[in-house]
Amino acid sequence: MALALRRDRAQRSGRGAASADLTLDLVRKIQKWKSKAVRTLEKKREARAMSVMKRNAERMVELEDFLAQRDPGGAHGLEPAGAQGGAGLPRPGPDWDARPAD
Repeated sequence: MALALRRDRAQRSGRGAASADLTLDLVRKIQKWKSKAVRTLEKKREARAMSVMKRNAERMVELEDFLAQRDPGGAHGLEPAGAQGGAGLPRPGPDWDARPAD
């Protein structure tokens, strides 16, 4: 719609159809380049986020293994990875759902 309005405005201003078509082609190319750049940035951002999540998961497993070796009884407060469906989450204490009084 905006492109058609630009073409009409260009023709009315006396620049001619060739100039309007050239302008429209340039606008389309710029829009195409912008959308391609945005897609590329989104892909890179997503890949970086996945890499960070993977690295953090590996570090968490290493930490759980280290803590399990130091304290086999589990007093470190973390469930082993995969135990009871957990992924090394802190164990709830006796009043884990208690809320502070206002």
